[in-house]
Amino acid sequence: MDSRYIDELLAELVRRRFTLHYFGLRSRPHLIGATLHRDGCVDVLILRGPDLAAACRVVAGRSELFAPSEVVWHYLGSAALTMRALFAMVPPSHPAAPWFRYPAPESCRIPPSIRRPVSIRPF
Repeated sequence: MDSRYIDELLAELVRRRFTLHYFGLRSRPHLIGATLHRDGCVDVLILRGPDLAAACRVVAGRSELFAPSEVVWHYLGSAALTMRALFAMVPPSHPAAPWFRYPAPESCRIPPSIRRPVSIRPF
């Protein structure tokens, strides 16, 4: 995940006040997660590599953020396209925001065995 463009998008996550979660050693994480709490929902991003990422929106308090049982929206693709899709999401309070809950795809989950160690960087 050392592409300059990916780094710019990660910086945009911080500018938008996402909390970053580094799974594995912070200096060399095997996964990077990001979360943003707003309007009763949480936007979640899981970066597995430059070519593989997942984003989803979950209802706050209904499940673990990195192992949701239900989502109201999800996107799967490259890291760049997934982050751009997440940035394009309307706020949960917007009339056009998704609201129907459905089972979360496996790609929106991180197995418990690889969630530790974790370093968290609040915005």
